[in-house]
Amino acid sequence: MNQQLAIRCFGAFSVTLAGVEVTGFESDKARALLAFLATESDQPHHRERLAGLLWPDFDDQAARTNLRRVLSNVRQVIGDRSSDAPALIVAGQTIQLDTARAWVDVRAFQENIAADDLAQVETAVDLYKGRFLDTLSIKESTLFDDWLTLTRSQLQQQMMGALQRLAQAFEQQDEWQKAAAFARQQLALQPWHETAHRRLMRLLARNGRRAAALKQ
Repeated sequence: MNQQLAIRCFGAFSVTLAGVEVTGFESDKARALLAFLATESDQPHHRERLAGLLWPDFDDQAARTNLRRVLSNVRQVIGDRSSDAPALIVAGQTIQLDTARAWVDVRAFQENIAADDLAQVETAVDLYKGRFLDTLSIKESTLFDDWLTLTRSQLQQQMMGALQRLAQAFEQQDEWQKAAAFARQQLALQPWHETAHRRLMRLLARNGRRAAALKQ
C-alpha cells in the first residue's frame, strides 16, 4: 500500500516510498503536478484545470495529451501502477491525492499549527525545512508560478504566526532561551520584523546580556 508514500514540499521537493527516495520523474512538470495535488489535496481537480495550469500556452488537446503522459509517469514513479490502494484517485475527469494513503509535510504542518497544544505547534515548526518548493519553478507557466508564489507567502505567514505564538508563550513561562530561539527563527524568515527584534532585545537584556541587547 502507498501508506508509506511521503511527499515533502518544504525546501527541495522530494518523494520517498518505504523510506527510500524515488527517482524517475520525467520533468519538473511531473514534480509540479504531484506537488500541486499533494498541497491542494482537500478536493478533486479537473483534468482541464491541471492541463491549463501546467501548459497554458498549448491548445486544449495538446495540453491534455501532455497531462496524460506526465500523470502516467507520476503514477509509475510513486508505485500506484502496482498498488492495490493507489494514492492518486483518478476518477473520470478528476484527479485527487488520497491523504489517507500518503503523508504530506504541508498538510501535517497545517494540521499541527492549528492545534492548541504547543508541542504540536513545535512539531509544525520543525516540519518547515525551508521555503515551499524552493527549487521548483515552471517559468513557462505564469499560472503555476502565481499559485506557487501565493502558497509560499501563505505558508511563510503561517510559520511566522507559529513562531510568534511560541516565542510569546515561552517568554511568559520565563523560558528565555527557547523564546529567543523562536524569535531568531522569525528574523531569519523576515529580518525586518520589529516585534521579533524587540522581543529578542528584551530577552537578551533579561538574561543579563545587555551588550548583545544593544547590538540587536
